[in-house]
Amino acid sequence: MDRTLRTFAIIAIVCVGGLIFLPQLLLRTDSAGINSPDGANQFLSELPALLVNLLGQTIFAFCLGVGVAALVLAFQRRQRWWVFGLLTLLLVATNGSYVILELEPLLENMQLTLIALLGSLFLEALVPLAVFIYSVSSLTRTTSATRSRLE
Repeated sequence: MDRTLRTFAIIAIVCVGGLIFLPQLLLRTDSAGINSPDGANQFLSELPALLVNLLGQTIFAFCLGVGVAALVLAFQRRQRWWVFGLLTLLLVATNGSYVILELEPLLENMQLTLIALLGSLFLEALVPLAVFIYSVSSLTRTTSATRSRLE
C-alpha cells in the first residue's frame, strides 16, 4: 500500500508542477485565423482557459484523493500524529487555496497575482508531498523492524 501511495503522490506532484507551465503553453495558442459567424470563434478563444481550469480542478481533486487515502491508511495503522497532520493539511489545502484565489482580484500588482497563484499551487502540492514523506517514513520504519528481526 505504501508503494501505491508513493506512486500516486509522485504523479500528483508532477501534475501540479506541470500545471505551472500548462497555462503559458495553452494561452499562447492563437485562434485569430478561425472566423465563424455563429460565435464559435469566441468559444474557441475561451477554450484554452476552460481546459486549464478543468485540468486544474481535476489535479486538485486527485491531490485531495491521495491525501484522503493516506489519512485512511494512517487511521487504520493507529498513527495519531499522522492522522492529525494529514487532516490539518487537507483542511489547509482545501480552504487555503480557495482563500488565496478569492483574494487574487484584490491584488492589483501582477507580481502579487503570480505569487498568489503559486501559493495556491504550493498548498495543493503540500498534500502529496506529505503523503510521499509518510510513505517513505513507513518504509524506513518497516526496514528497520525487519533488520531487528533478522539480527
